[in-house]
Amino acid sequence: MGAIMKAIRYYFYYEQVSISTRVNGFLYYLQRIPLIGRKIPRTIYQIYSLKKILCVFLFLFRILKGFFMKFVWLGVYYFLASFIIGFSIEGDLVENAMDILFMGEKNTLWLGLLLWFILVVLVKGFSQGWFANIDERVLSFVEDFDIPKQFFIRCQLMIDIALHILFYIPASLVFGSIVGEPWRITLGIILLYASFSYFFSYLGRLFFMYFSTKKSVEEVLGAVIIIALLGSAVLLVVFEKGSWGEFLFTPVAFVLSMLLLLVSIRQLLTFRKGNAYITYMYQESLIVRDVMAEAKKEGELNVSMQEDMVLEPSDTCEEMNGSNYLNALLFRRYRKLLHKALRWRLIGITVLGIGLVLLRFFAREDSIDDLYGLIPSLFFLMYLISFGKKIVQMAFVNCDVAMLHYPFYREKHVIISGFIYRFKKTLLYNGLLAGLCYFFFILAAFINTKSVHWMFMGITTFTFISLVLLFSFHELFIYYLLQPFSCNMEVVNPIYKIVSGVFWFFAYINMSSDVGGLKYVLILATVSFLYVIIGFVVMMKVAPRTFRMK
Repeated sequence: MGAIMKAIRYYFYYEQVSISTRVNGFLYYLQRIPLIGRKIPRTIYQIYSLKKILCVFLFLFRILKGFFMKFVWLGVYYFLASFIIGFSIEGDLVENAMDILFMGEKNTLWLGLLLWFILVVLVKGFSQGWFANIDERVLSFVEDFDIPKQFFIRCQLMIDIALHILFYIPASLVFGSIVGEPWRITLGIILLYASFSYFFSYLGRLFFMYFSTKKSVEEVLGAVIIIALLGSAVLLVVFEKGSWGEFLFTPVAFVLSMLLLLVSIRQLLTFRKGNAYITYMYQESLIVRDVMAEAKKEGELNVSMQEDMVLEPSDTCEEMNGSNYLNALLFRRYRKLLHKALRWRLIGITVLGIGLVLLRFFAREDSIDDLYGLIPSLFFLMYLISFGKKIVQMAFVNCDVAMLHYPFYREKHVIISGFIYRFKKTLLYNGLLAGLCYFFFILAAFINTKSVHWMFMGITTFTFISLVLLFSFHELFIYYLLQPFSCNMEVVNPIYKIVSGVFWFFAYINMSSDVGGLKYVLILATVSFLYVIIGFVVMMKVAPRTFRMK
C-alpha cells in the first residue's frame, strides 16, 4: 500500500511540474505577441495567485480533454462502421451511411467496437508495448528532480493505462445507451483495454529478456505483427460485418479478459529484469529525444546547408562592398547547392508539365475551360516549389547567426541592403521555376486549340508574375520582421509558426477555390502588389528593432 501511495504522490508531482511548465510557456509566448506582449510585465511570473488559477484551469482542461477525446474516437469508429455497412447497400453511399448512423442499430455498434478493438486495443496497444518509449516530459522530470528512475517510470506506465481506462467510462456509458446496454458495453471496453494494454507491456519486456541486443529483429518482428493484425482486421470487417464485435462483449470474453488482466499485472509486478528493462528503455528514449531534436531542427532550419563549400577562384566578389559583399559571397559559396535544388524542381515541373500536356492531348479537349479551373491551384504549386524558405534558412544558418551579434549588421541601411539583395536572388530562382510552369501551361492550352486567346495569356501571365512577387517577398518579410530563430537553430517565435501555418492553409484552400479567371487574377495581383509595397515599408520601419538574435 505504501508503494502505491508513493507512486501516486510522484505522479501528482509530475503533473504539477508539467502543468506549471506549460503555464510558464504560455506566459512567455504571450509576451512575444506584438502590441499585447509589451503591456505584460516580466514580473507576471512572480504573481503566484494568477499562475495557480491558470494551473487549475489547465488541469481541468486536460481532464475534460481526456474524457472528450474518448467520445471522439468511439464516435469515429461508429461513423466508419456506418459507412462500411452503407457501402454494401445499393443506393447513394452517403445517404445510406447517414441513415444507418442515426438508426442506432446493434450491428453498427458491434462493427464500430470491433474496429476500435482492432485499431486501438490491438494495433496501438501492441505498438506502445512493443516499441515502448518514455515521454520527453518524463525524461526531463526524472533528470531535473532526481526522482528514482526505475520506480517512477514503471509506475507512470501503469498509471497512464489506468487513467485511459477512467476516461473511457463516460463515453462507454453513452455509446452503450444507444443499444440499451450501457453497463455491458462499459465493462467490456474497460476489460478489453486494460487486459491487452498490460499484456502488451509485459510482451515488450518478455522480448527484451531474450532479444535485448537484436534491435533489428525487434523492429522487423513488430512490423510483421502489426501488418498481420491489420490484415486480420480487413478480413474480419469484410466477411464478418461485426459478429466478432458482439462476441467481445459476451460473458465468455469478459472472463477471458479478466484472466488475461490478472496474469499480465502479476507478471509485470514480478518481472525479473524490470530495472534492466527500464534502464534500457530510458537510454533508448534519450537517443530518440536527441534524434527528434535534430530532426526538428532540420525541419525548422536546414542546418545541413552548413556543409563545407569551396569557392571558385573567380568568386572573389571584389566589385562589391559592405553587406552586398557578404550576401554575394554567401550566394556564390552555396551556388552549387542552390542550383542542385533548382534542377530537381525543374525536373519535377517538367514531369508534371508533360503529364498535363499528354492528358490534354489524349482527352482531345478543344476548350481551355478546364485550365481556367486549374489557375487557383498554381498558388499551392508555387508554395511547394518556392525558394523563399530555403534562401532564408541558408542566410541565417551560414551568415546571420554570426553577423547579428555585431551592431553594424543591425543598422537600418545594412538591413535594407541585405533584404533587397536576397529578394532579387529569390526573385530570380522563383522566376525560373514560374517561367517553366508558364511554358507548360500555355503549351497545354495550345495543344488542341492550336491558338491561345489573349485573355487566357494575360490572366496566366499576371497570375505567375503575382505569385513570383508574393512568394519571393513573403518568407523574407516575416524573417526580417520576426527573426524567429535562436542561436541554437530553434524556432522561438510563436508568431512565426502561426503565420507559416495560416499561409500554408491559405495556399491549400486555393486548390478548392471556386473563384477563377479574371476575377481571381485581379484579386491575387492586387493583394500581392499591396502586400509587397506595404510590407516593404513596414519592414524598413520595424526590422531595425526586430531583426536581432533571440
